Amino acid sequence: MGEPPDELKTNIDEPDSVNVVEHVIVQPNVVELVIAQPNVVEPGDDVVEPSDNEHKVDTGKYFYEAPYCKERDELIKWCRNEAKKAGFTIVIAKSDNGSYRRKRYFVLGCERGGEYKERKRKLKNEDTATRKCNCRFRLRGYFLSTQVWSLNVVNGEHNHELSNNHEGHILAGRLQPEEKEVVCELTRNLVAPKNILSTLKGRNPETKISMKAVYNARQRLKKELRGEMTEMQQLMKCCESNKYFHKCRTVGDSTTIQDIFWAHPESVILFNTFPTVLMLDSTYKTNKYKMPLFEIVGVTSTEKSYNVGFAYIANEKEEDFIWALETCRSLLKSKHTVPKVKEKIVSVWTNRVMHIGNTTTNRVESQHGVLKQYLPDCKGDLVKGWEATNEMVSNQLIKIKTSFGQSTSAVEHYFKKHFLYPKLVYNISRQALHFIRDEEIRSRECGKNRKKCGCVMKITYGLPCACLIALKIDKKLPIRLDEINTHWKRLQIDEADDGQVDCSKEFRVIQERLRLSNQSMQLQIRDQLRQIAFPEITSLTAPVKQVDTKGAKKRAKSSKCNSSTTRSPSYWEHIDARYPDNRYVANHLATPFEFSIKLRGRKDPFTLHLRNTITTVGELKFKIEDMYAFKYGKEIKIHNIAFYESYIDLADDSVGGFDDAPKKYHWKALDSDYVVQLMFVTIEADPTPYHLYATLIV
Repeated sequence: MGEPPDELKTNIDEPDSVNVVEHVIVQPNVVELVIAQPNVVEPGDDVVEPSDNEHKVDTGKYFYEAPYCKERDELIKWCRNEAKKAGFTIVIAKSDNGSYRRKRYFVLGCERGGEYKERKRKLKNEDTATRKCNCRFRLRGYFLSTQVWSLNVVNGEHNHELSNNHEGHILAGRLQPEEKEVVCELTRNLVAPKNILSTLKGRNPETKISMKAVYNARQRLKKELRGEMTEMQQLMKCCESNKYFHKCRTVGDSTTIQDIFWAHPESVILFNTFPTVLMLDSTYKTNKYKMPLFEIVGVTSTEKSYNVGFAYIANEKEEDFIWALETCRSLLKSKHTVPKVKEKIVSVWTNRVMHIGNTTTNRVESQHGVLKQYLPDCKGDLVKGWEATNEMVSNQLIKIKTSFGQSTSAVEHYFKKHFLYPKLVYNISRQALHFIRDEEIRSRECGKNRKKCGCVMKITYGLPCACLIALKIDKKLPIRLDEINTHWKRLQIDEADDGQVDCSKEFRVIQERLRLSNQSMQLQIRDQLRQIAFPEITSLTAPVKQVDTKGAKKRAKSSKCNSSTTRSPSYWEHIDARYPDNRYVANHLATPFEFSIKLRGRKDPFTLHLRNTITTVGELKFKIEDMYAFKYGKEIKIHNIAFYESYIDLADDSVGGFDDAPKKYHWKALDSDYVVQLMFVTIEADPTPYHLYATLIV
């Protein structure tokens, strides 16, 4: 389109002071549809005319050669690209879609057009601003009889300076449809907003999207997903749509939730497959209600951790944990597989039960750390916590299935060639093969001697121990598959179902009760059935948010929002931060020293490392007893204990016998806590090999 001809006259729709002409097109019965724009006043008779000193910038030259377009959006897109080159942003001021036999058209203006109209109601924030400066730039698009769109320049002047930097402009930073899809997809995958913005910038370096636009898009997505549902209704809907097992209880007779338990359907199958060992622990700072998150963690045959279930509990009392554990136990199909709990000291039962190497809570603590990677902050609700656990368990199951596939499809070269393992490869996990390999190496030292072996591997892992492997090697026999515990043979998630639960009897009773009950009772039964049939319409309410009552109330602007999921520092960490010099003292005191232990009835001594943090005789005896039981699988009881201040080769010395050793070498009896502390002080001053002497009660 070229320059406008001279015979064109001024547009009657524009103010008389604007000397801009356009094509005269007769449009009978055309009424412009005015779209209300809040806080914007269109130019009219009451608008003050621009003065001669007013700043003027003419950008009409960018739009004189506008192409004819078949689509309206195509022409508007072209105009916005040209406006971007000129240094401003275009908005749609008026438009008509051609209804009621009117001609279609649109009017484009500058984003700074019109004037700000003050509200009568006082705003919450006093630092509000406006971009409106009564800019008179205007373009008009017509839909011609030739079925194409044409563009005319009504007024190409601006009364403000233009800028090539569009950061901070609302329209320039608006998300495009394809960008909205990216934001929604990454938000569902729990990607942080800053990483979402980096992804958008990486795909389109010229985009002007701001962090505020990402936040707004995320908030709109959350509102669309939840709709008019409450927090508990959405949580129940998420559990039902993903086929989760869930159970909850309320505070007394109220509708306020107290505890809630949920478990992934495949985690339930894993629990029935690997119920041998369970580790329990709570983690904190996962939700805005400050409710502890109780985790139940198991271990598979490939030494991978899996979460049996999660539970938000209001109070860490015994009855709350009993409720969570009973709910977890109800997931087992066979009650014979329930792990037996020993109410004894852990060290006593460490080597008497099958624990698969799990004697601490390290495994469940590591799962706490994994979960915190999916939780961006501790200010989310229960739905946000469920989404994090669902994402974590989904990735967890992928790793477990991958480890199963590796055990059934790949074998290491050593196990393939050795005569001990032909019946085990592809039938047990690779981790079990590694444990057996370690026992094979250990069998070279202890041989067939069961006392040296201790058979700890057989008891605690359910795998052949060193003495049995030594016997197999001596007779050139392979390890049989029936000598391996069933735990290590399970290499898949069994999805077989035992059948549907028959509830026909209960349904008939309910129908009969409905028939015989009066109307009020029927309504009550119907409401209870609706709670079961439609859990998303539950009347349960979220827990009451706890309010911090410690310290003075902070001002809004000066208060810091602590949304980190990292645990709060303990008391000793506060002390170390306040007195950093004590760290050297603590590390210096906790120094290990090697001791040689000689026991009555045992010819060869054994060695262990003791730290000089031991300060009592009872603690010293308990440490030696515990280490001996762990190393040899046999419990001992120490009665007397003594030490000598120089090195003695107890293994080669047989002069005088065992009973004469104290008289011969002048042993010092450790009969008080002071003597134990003095012994470590002497060792620390001259750290040469010091050795202990102990007798046993048989």
